[in-house]
Amino acid sequence: LTAFEGIMAPERPQSWSGDEQVIVDTGNGAGLVVEINDQPQGVVGARGQVSSRAWGPSGEIAAP
Repeated sequence: LTAFEGIMAPERPQSWSGDEQVIVDTGNGAGLVVEINDQPQGVVGARGQVSSRAWGPSGEIAAP
């Protein structure tokens, strides 16, 4: 299930949830700061880097 696809507005936080896992794909890793269960995860990747990261109930997991 895709919860969001598009361009996010700067400084406009978004929130999504998942029961089993949350996967974040972005075309600019440095442009997206992630927080999972109130725990900062930092940026998803480097500036301009296509990045994919995933989290499950126990923490970060290998992205598919």
